[in-house]
Amino acid sequence: PVHFIGDPADQIVYVTEGALKANIAHSFSGKTFVAVAGVSHYKALEPVFQELKRNGTKQIVEAYDMDKYTNSHVERSCMEMIKIANSFGFQVHRLRWDEKYKGIDDWLANKSLK
Repeated sequence: PVHFIGDPADQIVYVTEGALKANIAHSFSGKTFVAVAGVSHYKALEPVFQELKRNGTKQIVEAYDMDKYTNSHVERSCMEMIKIANSFGFQVHRLRWDEKYKGIDDWLANKSLK
């Protein structure tokens, strides 16, 4: 299962893990998010990427949890998702933030509280 929140024709779409995380990140940022149920569910993104391509999306921003830098399972799944995004011709960027915040939702929440 894949969760989507935002504008289906957005030029830039962020990919993260977990529907609640995507909803919170969207709430703080206004950005469009796609969320897989878990990092190993990257193949479920293929039909979503196909639809985003048809809708004019140009860029995918990988926004998986920061443990992608310390957990080889997460990093491997992240790289597989990037390969799929590249196969659709998207520009792919990896998002990195202060590692004391595990998820993009935590990081954005902290930024908005300051």
